[in-house]
Amino acid sequence: MDPIVTIVIVVVAAVLVGTIAFFMGIKYRKKVGEAQIGAAETKAREIVDDALKTAEAKKREVLLEAKEEAMKVKNDLELEVRERRAEVQRQEKRVVQKEEVLDRKVEGLERKENQLSRKMEELDRKNKEISKFHEQQLQELERISGLTSDQ
Repeated sequence: MDPIVTIVIVVVAAVLVGTIAFFMGIKYRKKVGEAQIGAAETKAREIVDDALKTAEAKKREVLLEAKEEAMKVKNDLELEVRERRAEVQRQEKRVVQKEEVLDRKVEGLERKENQLSRKMEELDRKNKEISKFHEQQLQELERISGLTSDQ
């Protein structure tokens, strides 16, 4: 065999092996790349799933905290309302007691006023009797003396 033919065969074989190796390398890289993309997609799905689970857990935690805070605020407000109602009731009771004391004082004053009115009427009546008696005594004296009070 001729050395040129051998060289050509070797070169053709080398080109053929190089071409086959090139395409096999591309196919291998494609396969490795697809495997890496698949693994990355799987990892991304796992990360997204974990993020969703974490977000859901955080959401439940925040909702629970919000419910607890709302319950605490509600309880605080109910306590404040009860305290205010109790204070209003105490004040109302004091007002009622003061009104009762004032009513008793007014009743006492009305009784005294009635007593005074009766005494004044009695005094007026006695004054009229005294004036009438005085007038009668003057008339009797005038009759006895025969003179008038103007003379």
